[in-house]
Amino acid sequence: MSDHEAIPIFAGGTPTSPSFFFHHHINPQTASLHITLLGPDLCFTFSHPHAHSLHLSPRDTYARLDKKTTGFIALSSSPPTPHTHSILAWAESGHAAGSTGLCFNPSPPALCNLVWSTRALALARALGINMARPFDAMGSRCPVLQARRAGLFLASHVEVKLATYAIHVLLRLCGLYGSARGGDSLRHALWQLRRVEWPESRTPGFDIFLSRKNCPPCLEFMQRVYAATRIRIRIRWRHRVQTVSYDQIAMRGNQSLDAATDDDQDSDIDAEGQEQEQEQEQGDTSPLVITPPELSTNPSAKGPRPRRADPLPVEKPLPATPETQAPSRSCVKPARRSVLRQRGG
Repeated sequence: MSDHEAIPIFAGGTPTSPSFFFHHHINPQTASLHITLLGPDLCFTFSHPHAHSLHLSPRDTYARLDKKTTGFIALSSSPPTPHTHSILAWAESGHAAGSTGLCFNPSPPALCNLVWSTRALALARALGINMARPFDAMGSRCPVLQARRAGLFLASHVEVKLATYAIHVLLRLCGLYGSARGGDSLRHALWQLRRVEWPESRTPGFDIFLSRKNCPPCLEFMQRVYAATRIRIRIRWRHRVQTVSYDQIAMRGNQSLDAATDDDQDSDIDAEGQEQEQEQEQGDTSPLVITPPELSTNPSAKGPRPRRADPLPVEKPLPATPETQAPSRSCVKPARRSVLRQRGG
């Protein structure tokens, strides 16, 4: 954010209450993502001027921007003063390291995805955080690219880039940014930042607001930053609301007239029935005649059910017995005789 531009300030309310909501409006023709904070009534637009070089259809552009997570980091005021937030920077999810991700880099004053993802990786190495994830390769089988992109997926999260931005702002403010080039020098600069004496003992605090719930590794990243620098960076995620449109079914003229006529007839019948009931309750003094069920002449009245007749006996002849004859002697096989030889002793 440039110096001549006014810093947006809004009242934060209590830290735990959802004082506002995120609303995303996507324009696929211009590849822009318009953010509205419902509550503080603040707006910001992420523009992607080089997205048209991909020659994507408006549907694909809308699908890519709809998956984006947005957020901003704000400097929270100290307790003696009213609880307010001053917005310092905006960011959206993405690392811009793929073949098509570079064209979806937002334009300033939003954070550049490629620059701040790389700085977030350097800060994680200085803090000793393992950022490697299975999604870092992005389908590449080249060992060189896999080693170069290690930890890039987690570094592309909005809260990680915004927290890195806050640390770099404090390093620049304290004159320690020049010594924060390498890994060891950055670790030494973080140690010096921890020993800085702030005016009136008011250590600056930051709040990061997101359009979705943060992941546990990002929360661990904030805790490691606080352990190294004593700079508290809190994550305040808020819900994202979407516009819902309901389909309106247009009825034909005849159907609407028939429906209106039926409704009028039903209302007239109901009114007549109520009037008759009131007249019977008030002025009808004639005796009530009760007809016994036996003498009722109503044809629809059901009498006793007739007894069902027993079924007639049916003669069922037995099947014929087959005749069998004794086998003849010619069919019998002769018995086998064994010849025993006697040996004289």
